[in-house]
Amino acid sequence: MARVNLGQLRTALGVLTRLPFDEERPGEGDLSLPLVLAAGLVGLAGAIAGGLCGWLGGPVAGALLGGLLVPTSLWWLTRGRGLQALYAVVQGTGTGLGRADELSLRMAAFHALLLLKMLCTGLLVGAGAALWLFIAWLLAGVVLADEWAAREGSGTAGRLPWLVVGVGCILAGGCLGQFVGALFLTVLVWLGLPVLRRWLAPRCELPGYAFTWLLVEVAETVVLLLAVLIVFAPR
Repeated sequence: MARVNLGQLRTALGVLTRLPFDEERPGEGDLSLPLVLAAGLVGLAGAIAGGLCGWLGGPVAGALLGGLLVPTSLWWLTRGRGLQALYAVVQGTGTGLGRADELSLRMAAFHALLLLKMLCTGLLVGAGAALWLFIAWLLAGVVLADEWAAREGSGTAGRLPWLVVGVGCILAGGCLGQFVGALFLTVLVWLGLPVLRRWLAPRCELPGYAFTWLLVEVAETVVLLLAVLIVFAPR
């Protein structure tokens, strides 16, 4: 049975956030499950912050506060690695006289993605469904764990991290009254990650772990967007 000690969790928090913990060191063992738990803690903090914004400001002001403060705080906490990876894709090389136009379009798409993420967060906070931030970060965390294990030569994250994420997402979805939606997104990320990886790899030549953080940012944004559609779907 896999065990997670405090040292591994501290290391995972150091990898994921700017908190003053040591990042990965030799001998720490498999960090797949600690990374998932660390991402869950980050998501839980975001959900609590969003819930407080909604409680203090009401549906409208709370949505505005949550949409502005929560994503920017999470970007700051994670050192903006996902944004850096997206920006690196924007700065990709182009050819011909259309280079300036292409760069302008990429910059517009980059800012549109940022606004989309903030809008989705604000809508979830305003609807009283900030717990979706916890679900989104659990799923982003298992994407990070899977890619981290692959780049460290450990294959993939294995079944246990996905099982933990599945249970966490289903429980959180049950608390929101959206059990089926949470289950659907969990399965979607599980099945879609290999497809997304194969599709992005030849198109985004990012060095080192930048590609990993690109997948994490994309996964979190997609989950938040689909969560908004689930929350506001007509019943």
